[in-house]
Amino acid sequence: GLAWYLLPALILPGMLMIVFVRPDPKEIGQNLHRYYPGHAAPPHRTTAAPTHFSATHLLRHPAIRLAIVSNSAAQGNMSVVMVLTSLVLTHCGTTLTGIAIAGMFHSMGMFAFTIPLGKLTDRYGRDAVMFPGVATALAGAGLVAFTGSYAPVTLGAFLVGIGWAGANVAATALIADHYPTAVRGRALGFNDTCAAGVSVLIALATGPLIAWAGLSAAGFIAILLAVPPLLMLMIAGGSAKRMQVPATVAAESRSES
Repeated sequence: GLAWYLLPALILPGMLMIVFVRPDPKEIGQNLHRYYPGHAAPPHRTTAAPTHFSATHLLRHPAIRLAIVSNSAAQGNMSVVMVLTSLVLTHCGTTLTGIAIAGMFHSMGMFAFTIPLGKLTDRYGRDAVMFPGVATALAGAGLVAFTGSYAPVTLGAFLVGIGWAGANVAATALIADHYPTAVRGRALGFNDTCAAGVSVLIALATGPLIAWAGLSAAGFIAILLAVPPLLMLMIAGGSAKRMQVPATVAAESRSES
């Protein structure tokens, strides 16, 4: 139980530290010339950039809509697997230490590779990381739910973590490409809110689902949650070009960042 008691002790100071971040990164993004002397203005956008935030406008764009669905699907998938992993390993007779190690690999997948994933996203495109990320999470959920032994379950938990990271990093970058600094935070906040909402609903449903239909049923749901963005991509034609942001927009986004 000590790990649970440590959470508020760590979270509350973290919140306070964020409040005292100065200057606000938004201010830096809107005044790059003041913070980076000699900064060259990026090329003019080839597409009209929104100057105000609208959730309706956000969801109307096919690429952004698909990014939000991908991020939410990966988050929902992971919410099930985070509950499922401990239960499956307990049923396998794994010790608490073994379960903790599996959880460590899952967390490592979530956070340890975000920088290289970001570099891959910039180099090869948002879709080249986002959709493989969702597919990786799907495969990981299958290993957790249907293998029933320590090594593949731990591998599955790791794959779900790194799949979530890929989907999250790429979806965030894609949305940031389309919105200027002044409203980018609200657009990204909407994406995070959708993912968090799915996570809460899935977490509430997973326990009763396991009690009613068993561990395999929960694993099947975790797999199904990762399917919608892949189906949407297939319906859209599976063309990477349809997901690409104009080069000048991406260049401006990187310059503002």
